[in-house]
Amino acid sequence: MAGCKHAVGVGNGLDALAFALEAAGVRPGDEVVVPAHTFIATWTAVRMVGAVPVAAEPACGGYNIDAATFAQALTRRTRAVVAVHLYGDPVAMEPLSALAAEHGVIVIEDAARHTVRDATAGRPAASGRPLRSASIRARTWARSATAAR
Repeated sequence: MAGCKHAVGVGNGLDALAFALEAAGVRPGDEVVVPAHTFIATWTAVRMVGAVPVAAEPACGGYNIDAATFAQALTRRTRAVVAVHLYGDPVAMEPLSALAAEHGVIVIEDAARHTVRDATAGRPAASGRPLRSASIRARTWARSATAAR
C-alpha cells in the first residue's frame, strides 16, 4: 500500500476490517459509523467485534458518506467511522478526518474495490492514514466500475 511502513496480509476484506477495528480499540457496545450503502462485510466486521453499526446515508449526488452525513450519525458513543471508497468515487477524506479528530473518533478507510486518487488530497485513496484496507485486485474492479459509468 502506498505510503505504508507495515502491512498485514489477510484472506479477505471482512478480516481486514475486523482486525482494523480491533487494532483501533473498538470494544463491545461502542458505536461505529458505517455507510448505509456498502458491501455487507462492513457491517459484519463491526458486529464481529461486538460493536454497534450506525448507518450514515450517502451524500447527495454520490455513493459515499461525507463529513455532513457522518456528523448526523455521530453520538457520544461513536468510537470509529469506516469510510468506504466505492465505484471509482473516493470519499472526501480530509473534511471527514478533521471532524473525526475533533470528536476523538478513529477513521478506518476501506478501499478494497477502489484505487483512484483521493479527490481532496491528490494521493491514492487509503494512503497515508493509520488504518486502511485495500485489495491487490482492486485495480481490476475499479476499471470495471469506471467503464460501467
